Amino acid sequence: EQGEYYRRRFETESRMMHAADLVVTLSGPMRDEIIDKHGVPADKVRVVPNAVDTSRFAPQQRDEALRASLGLTGTRTLGYVSNLDHPREGQEVLVDAVAELRRQGYPATGLIVGDGNRRPGLIERAKAAGVAEHVVFTGKVPFDDVAAYYAQIDLFVVPRIDERAARMVSPMKPFEAMAMRIPNLVADLPA
Repeated sequence: EQGEYYRRRFETESRMMHAADLVVTLSGPMRDEIIDKHGVPADKVRVVPNAVDTSRFAPQQRDEALRASLGLTGTRTLGYVSNLDHPREGQEVLVDAVAELRRQGYPATGLIVGDGNRRPGLIERAKAAGVAEHVVFTGKVPFDDVAAYYAQIDLFVVPRIDERAARMVSPMKPFEAMAMRIPNLVADLPA
């Protein structure tokens, strides 16, 4: 946030927002920054929050055949669904939590649905923590199948780290999990 690229982008965004008749953003923390840091008048800024298609993401019965194929039968599953490209998502915390729960004797598993450039490092972390066989990395799954994977999760975990985008941008995935009535454990960040 101190570099020239960031500063120039910030200045460009400010000019564009001041020239607009209305600025629409998706979270309260983003609205606050637009008003407080970009100096846009509050009456020009509206929040239209993230939303979920509840016809696609609704409570459903667990597919026991899918559960067995993933090796999750007889366990409590901590899960995460999203891309694995940015460290802000903090999936390492989920892997470490599975390791700690297993050390304490709980039959916990992790289910990480999605793909991205961080996946190999997360797999290595699971191996190093001794839980490679207890953390399932599905890779990319077809969008039409995502709800069936959510249904495998007992606790949806969003361990975002405290950085600018994570403080301001509300992630969609917890809303999808909530629409399916899956309990969430999320980082204590404004977004």
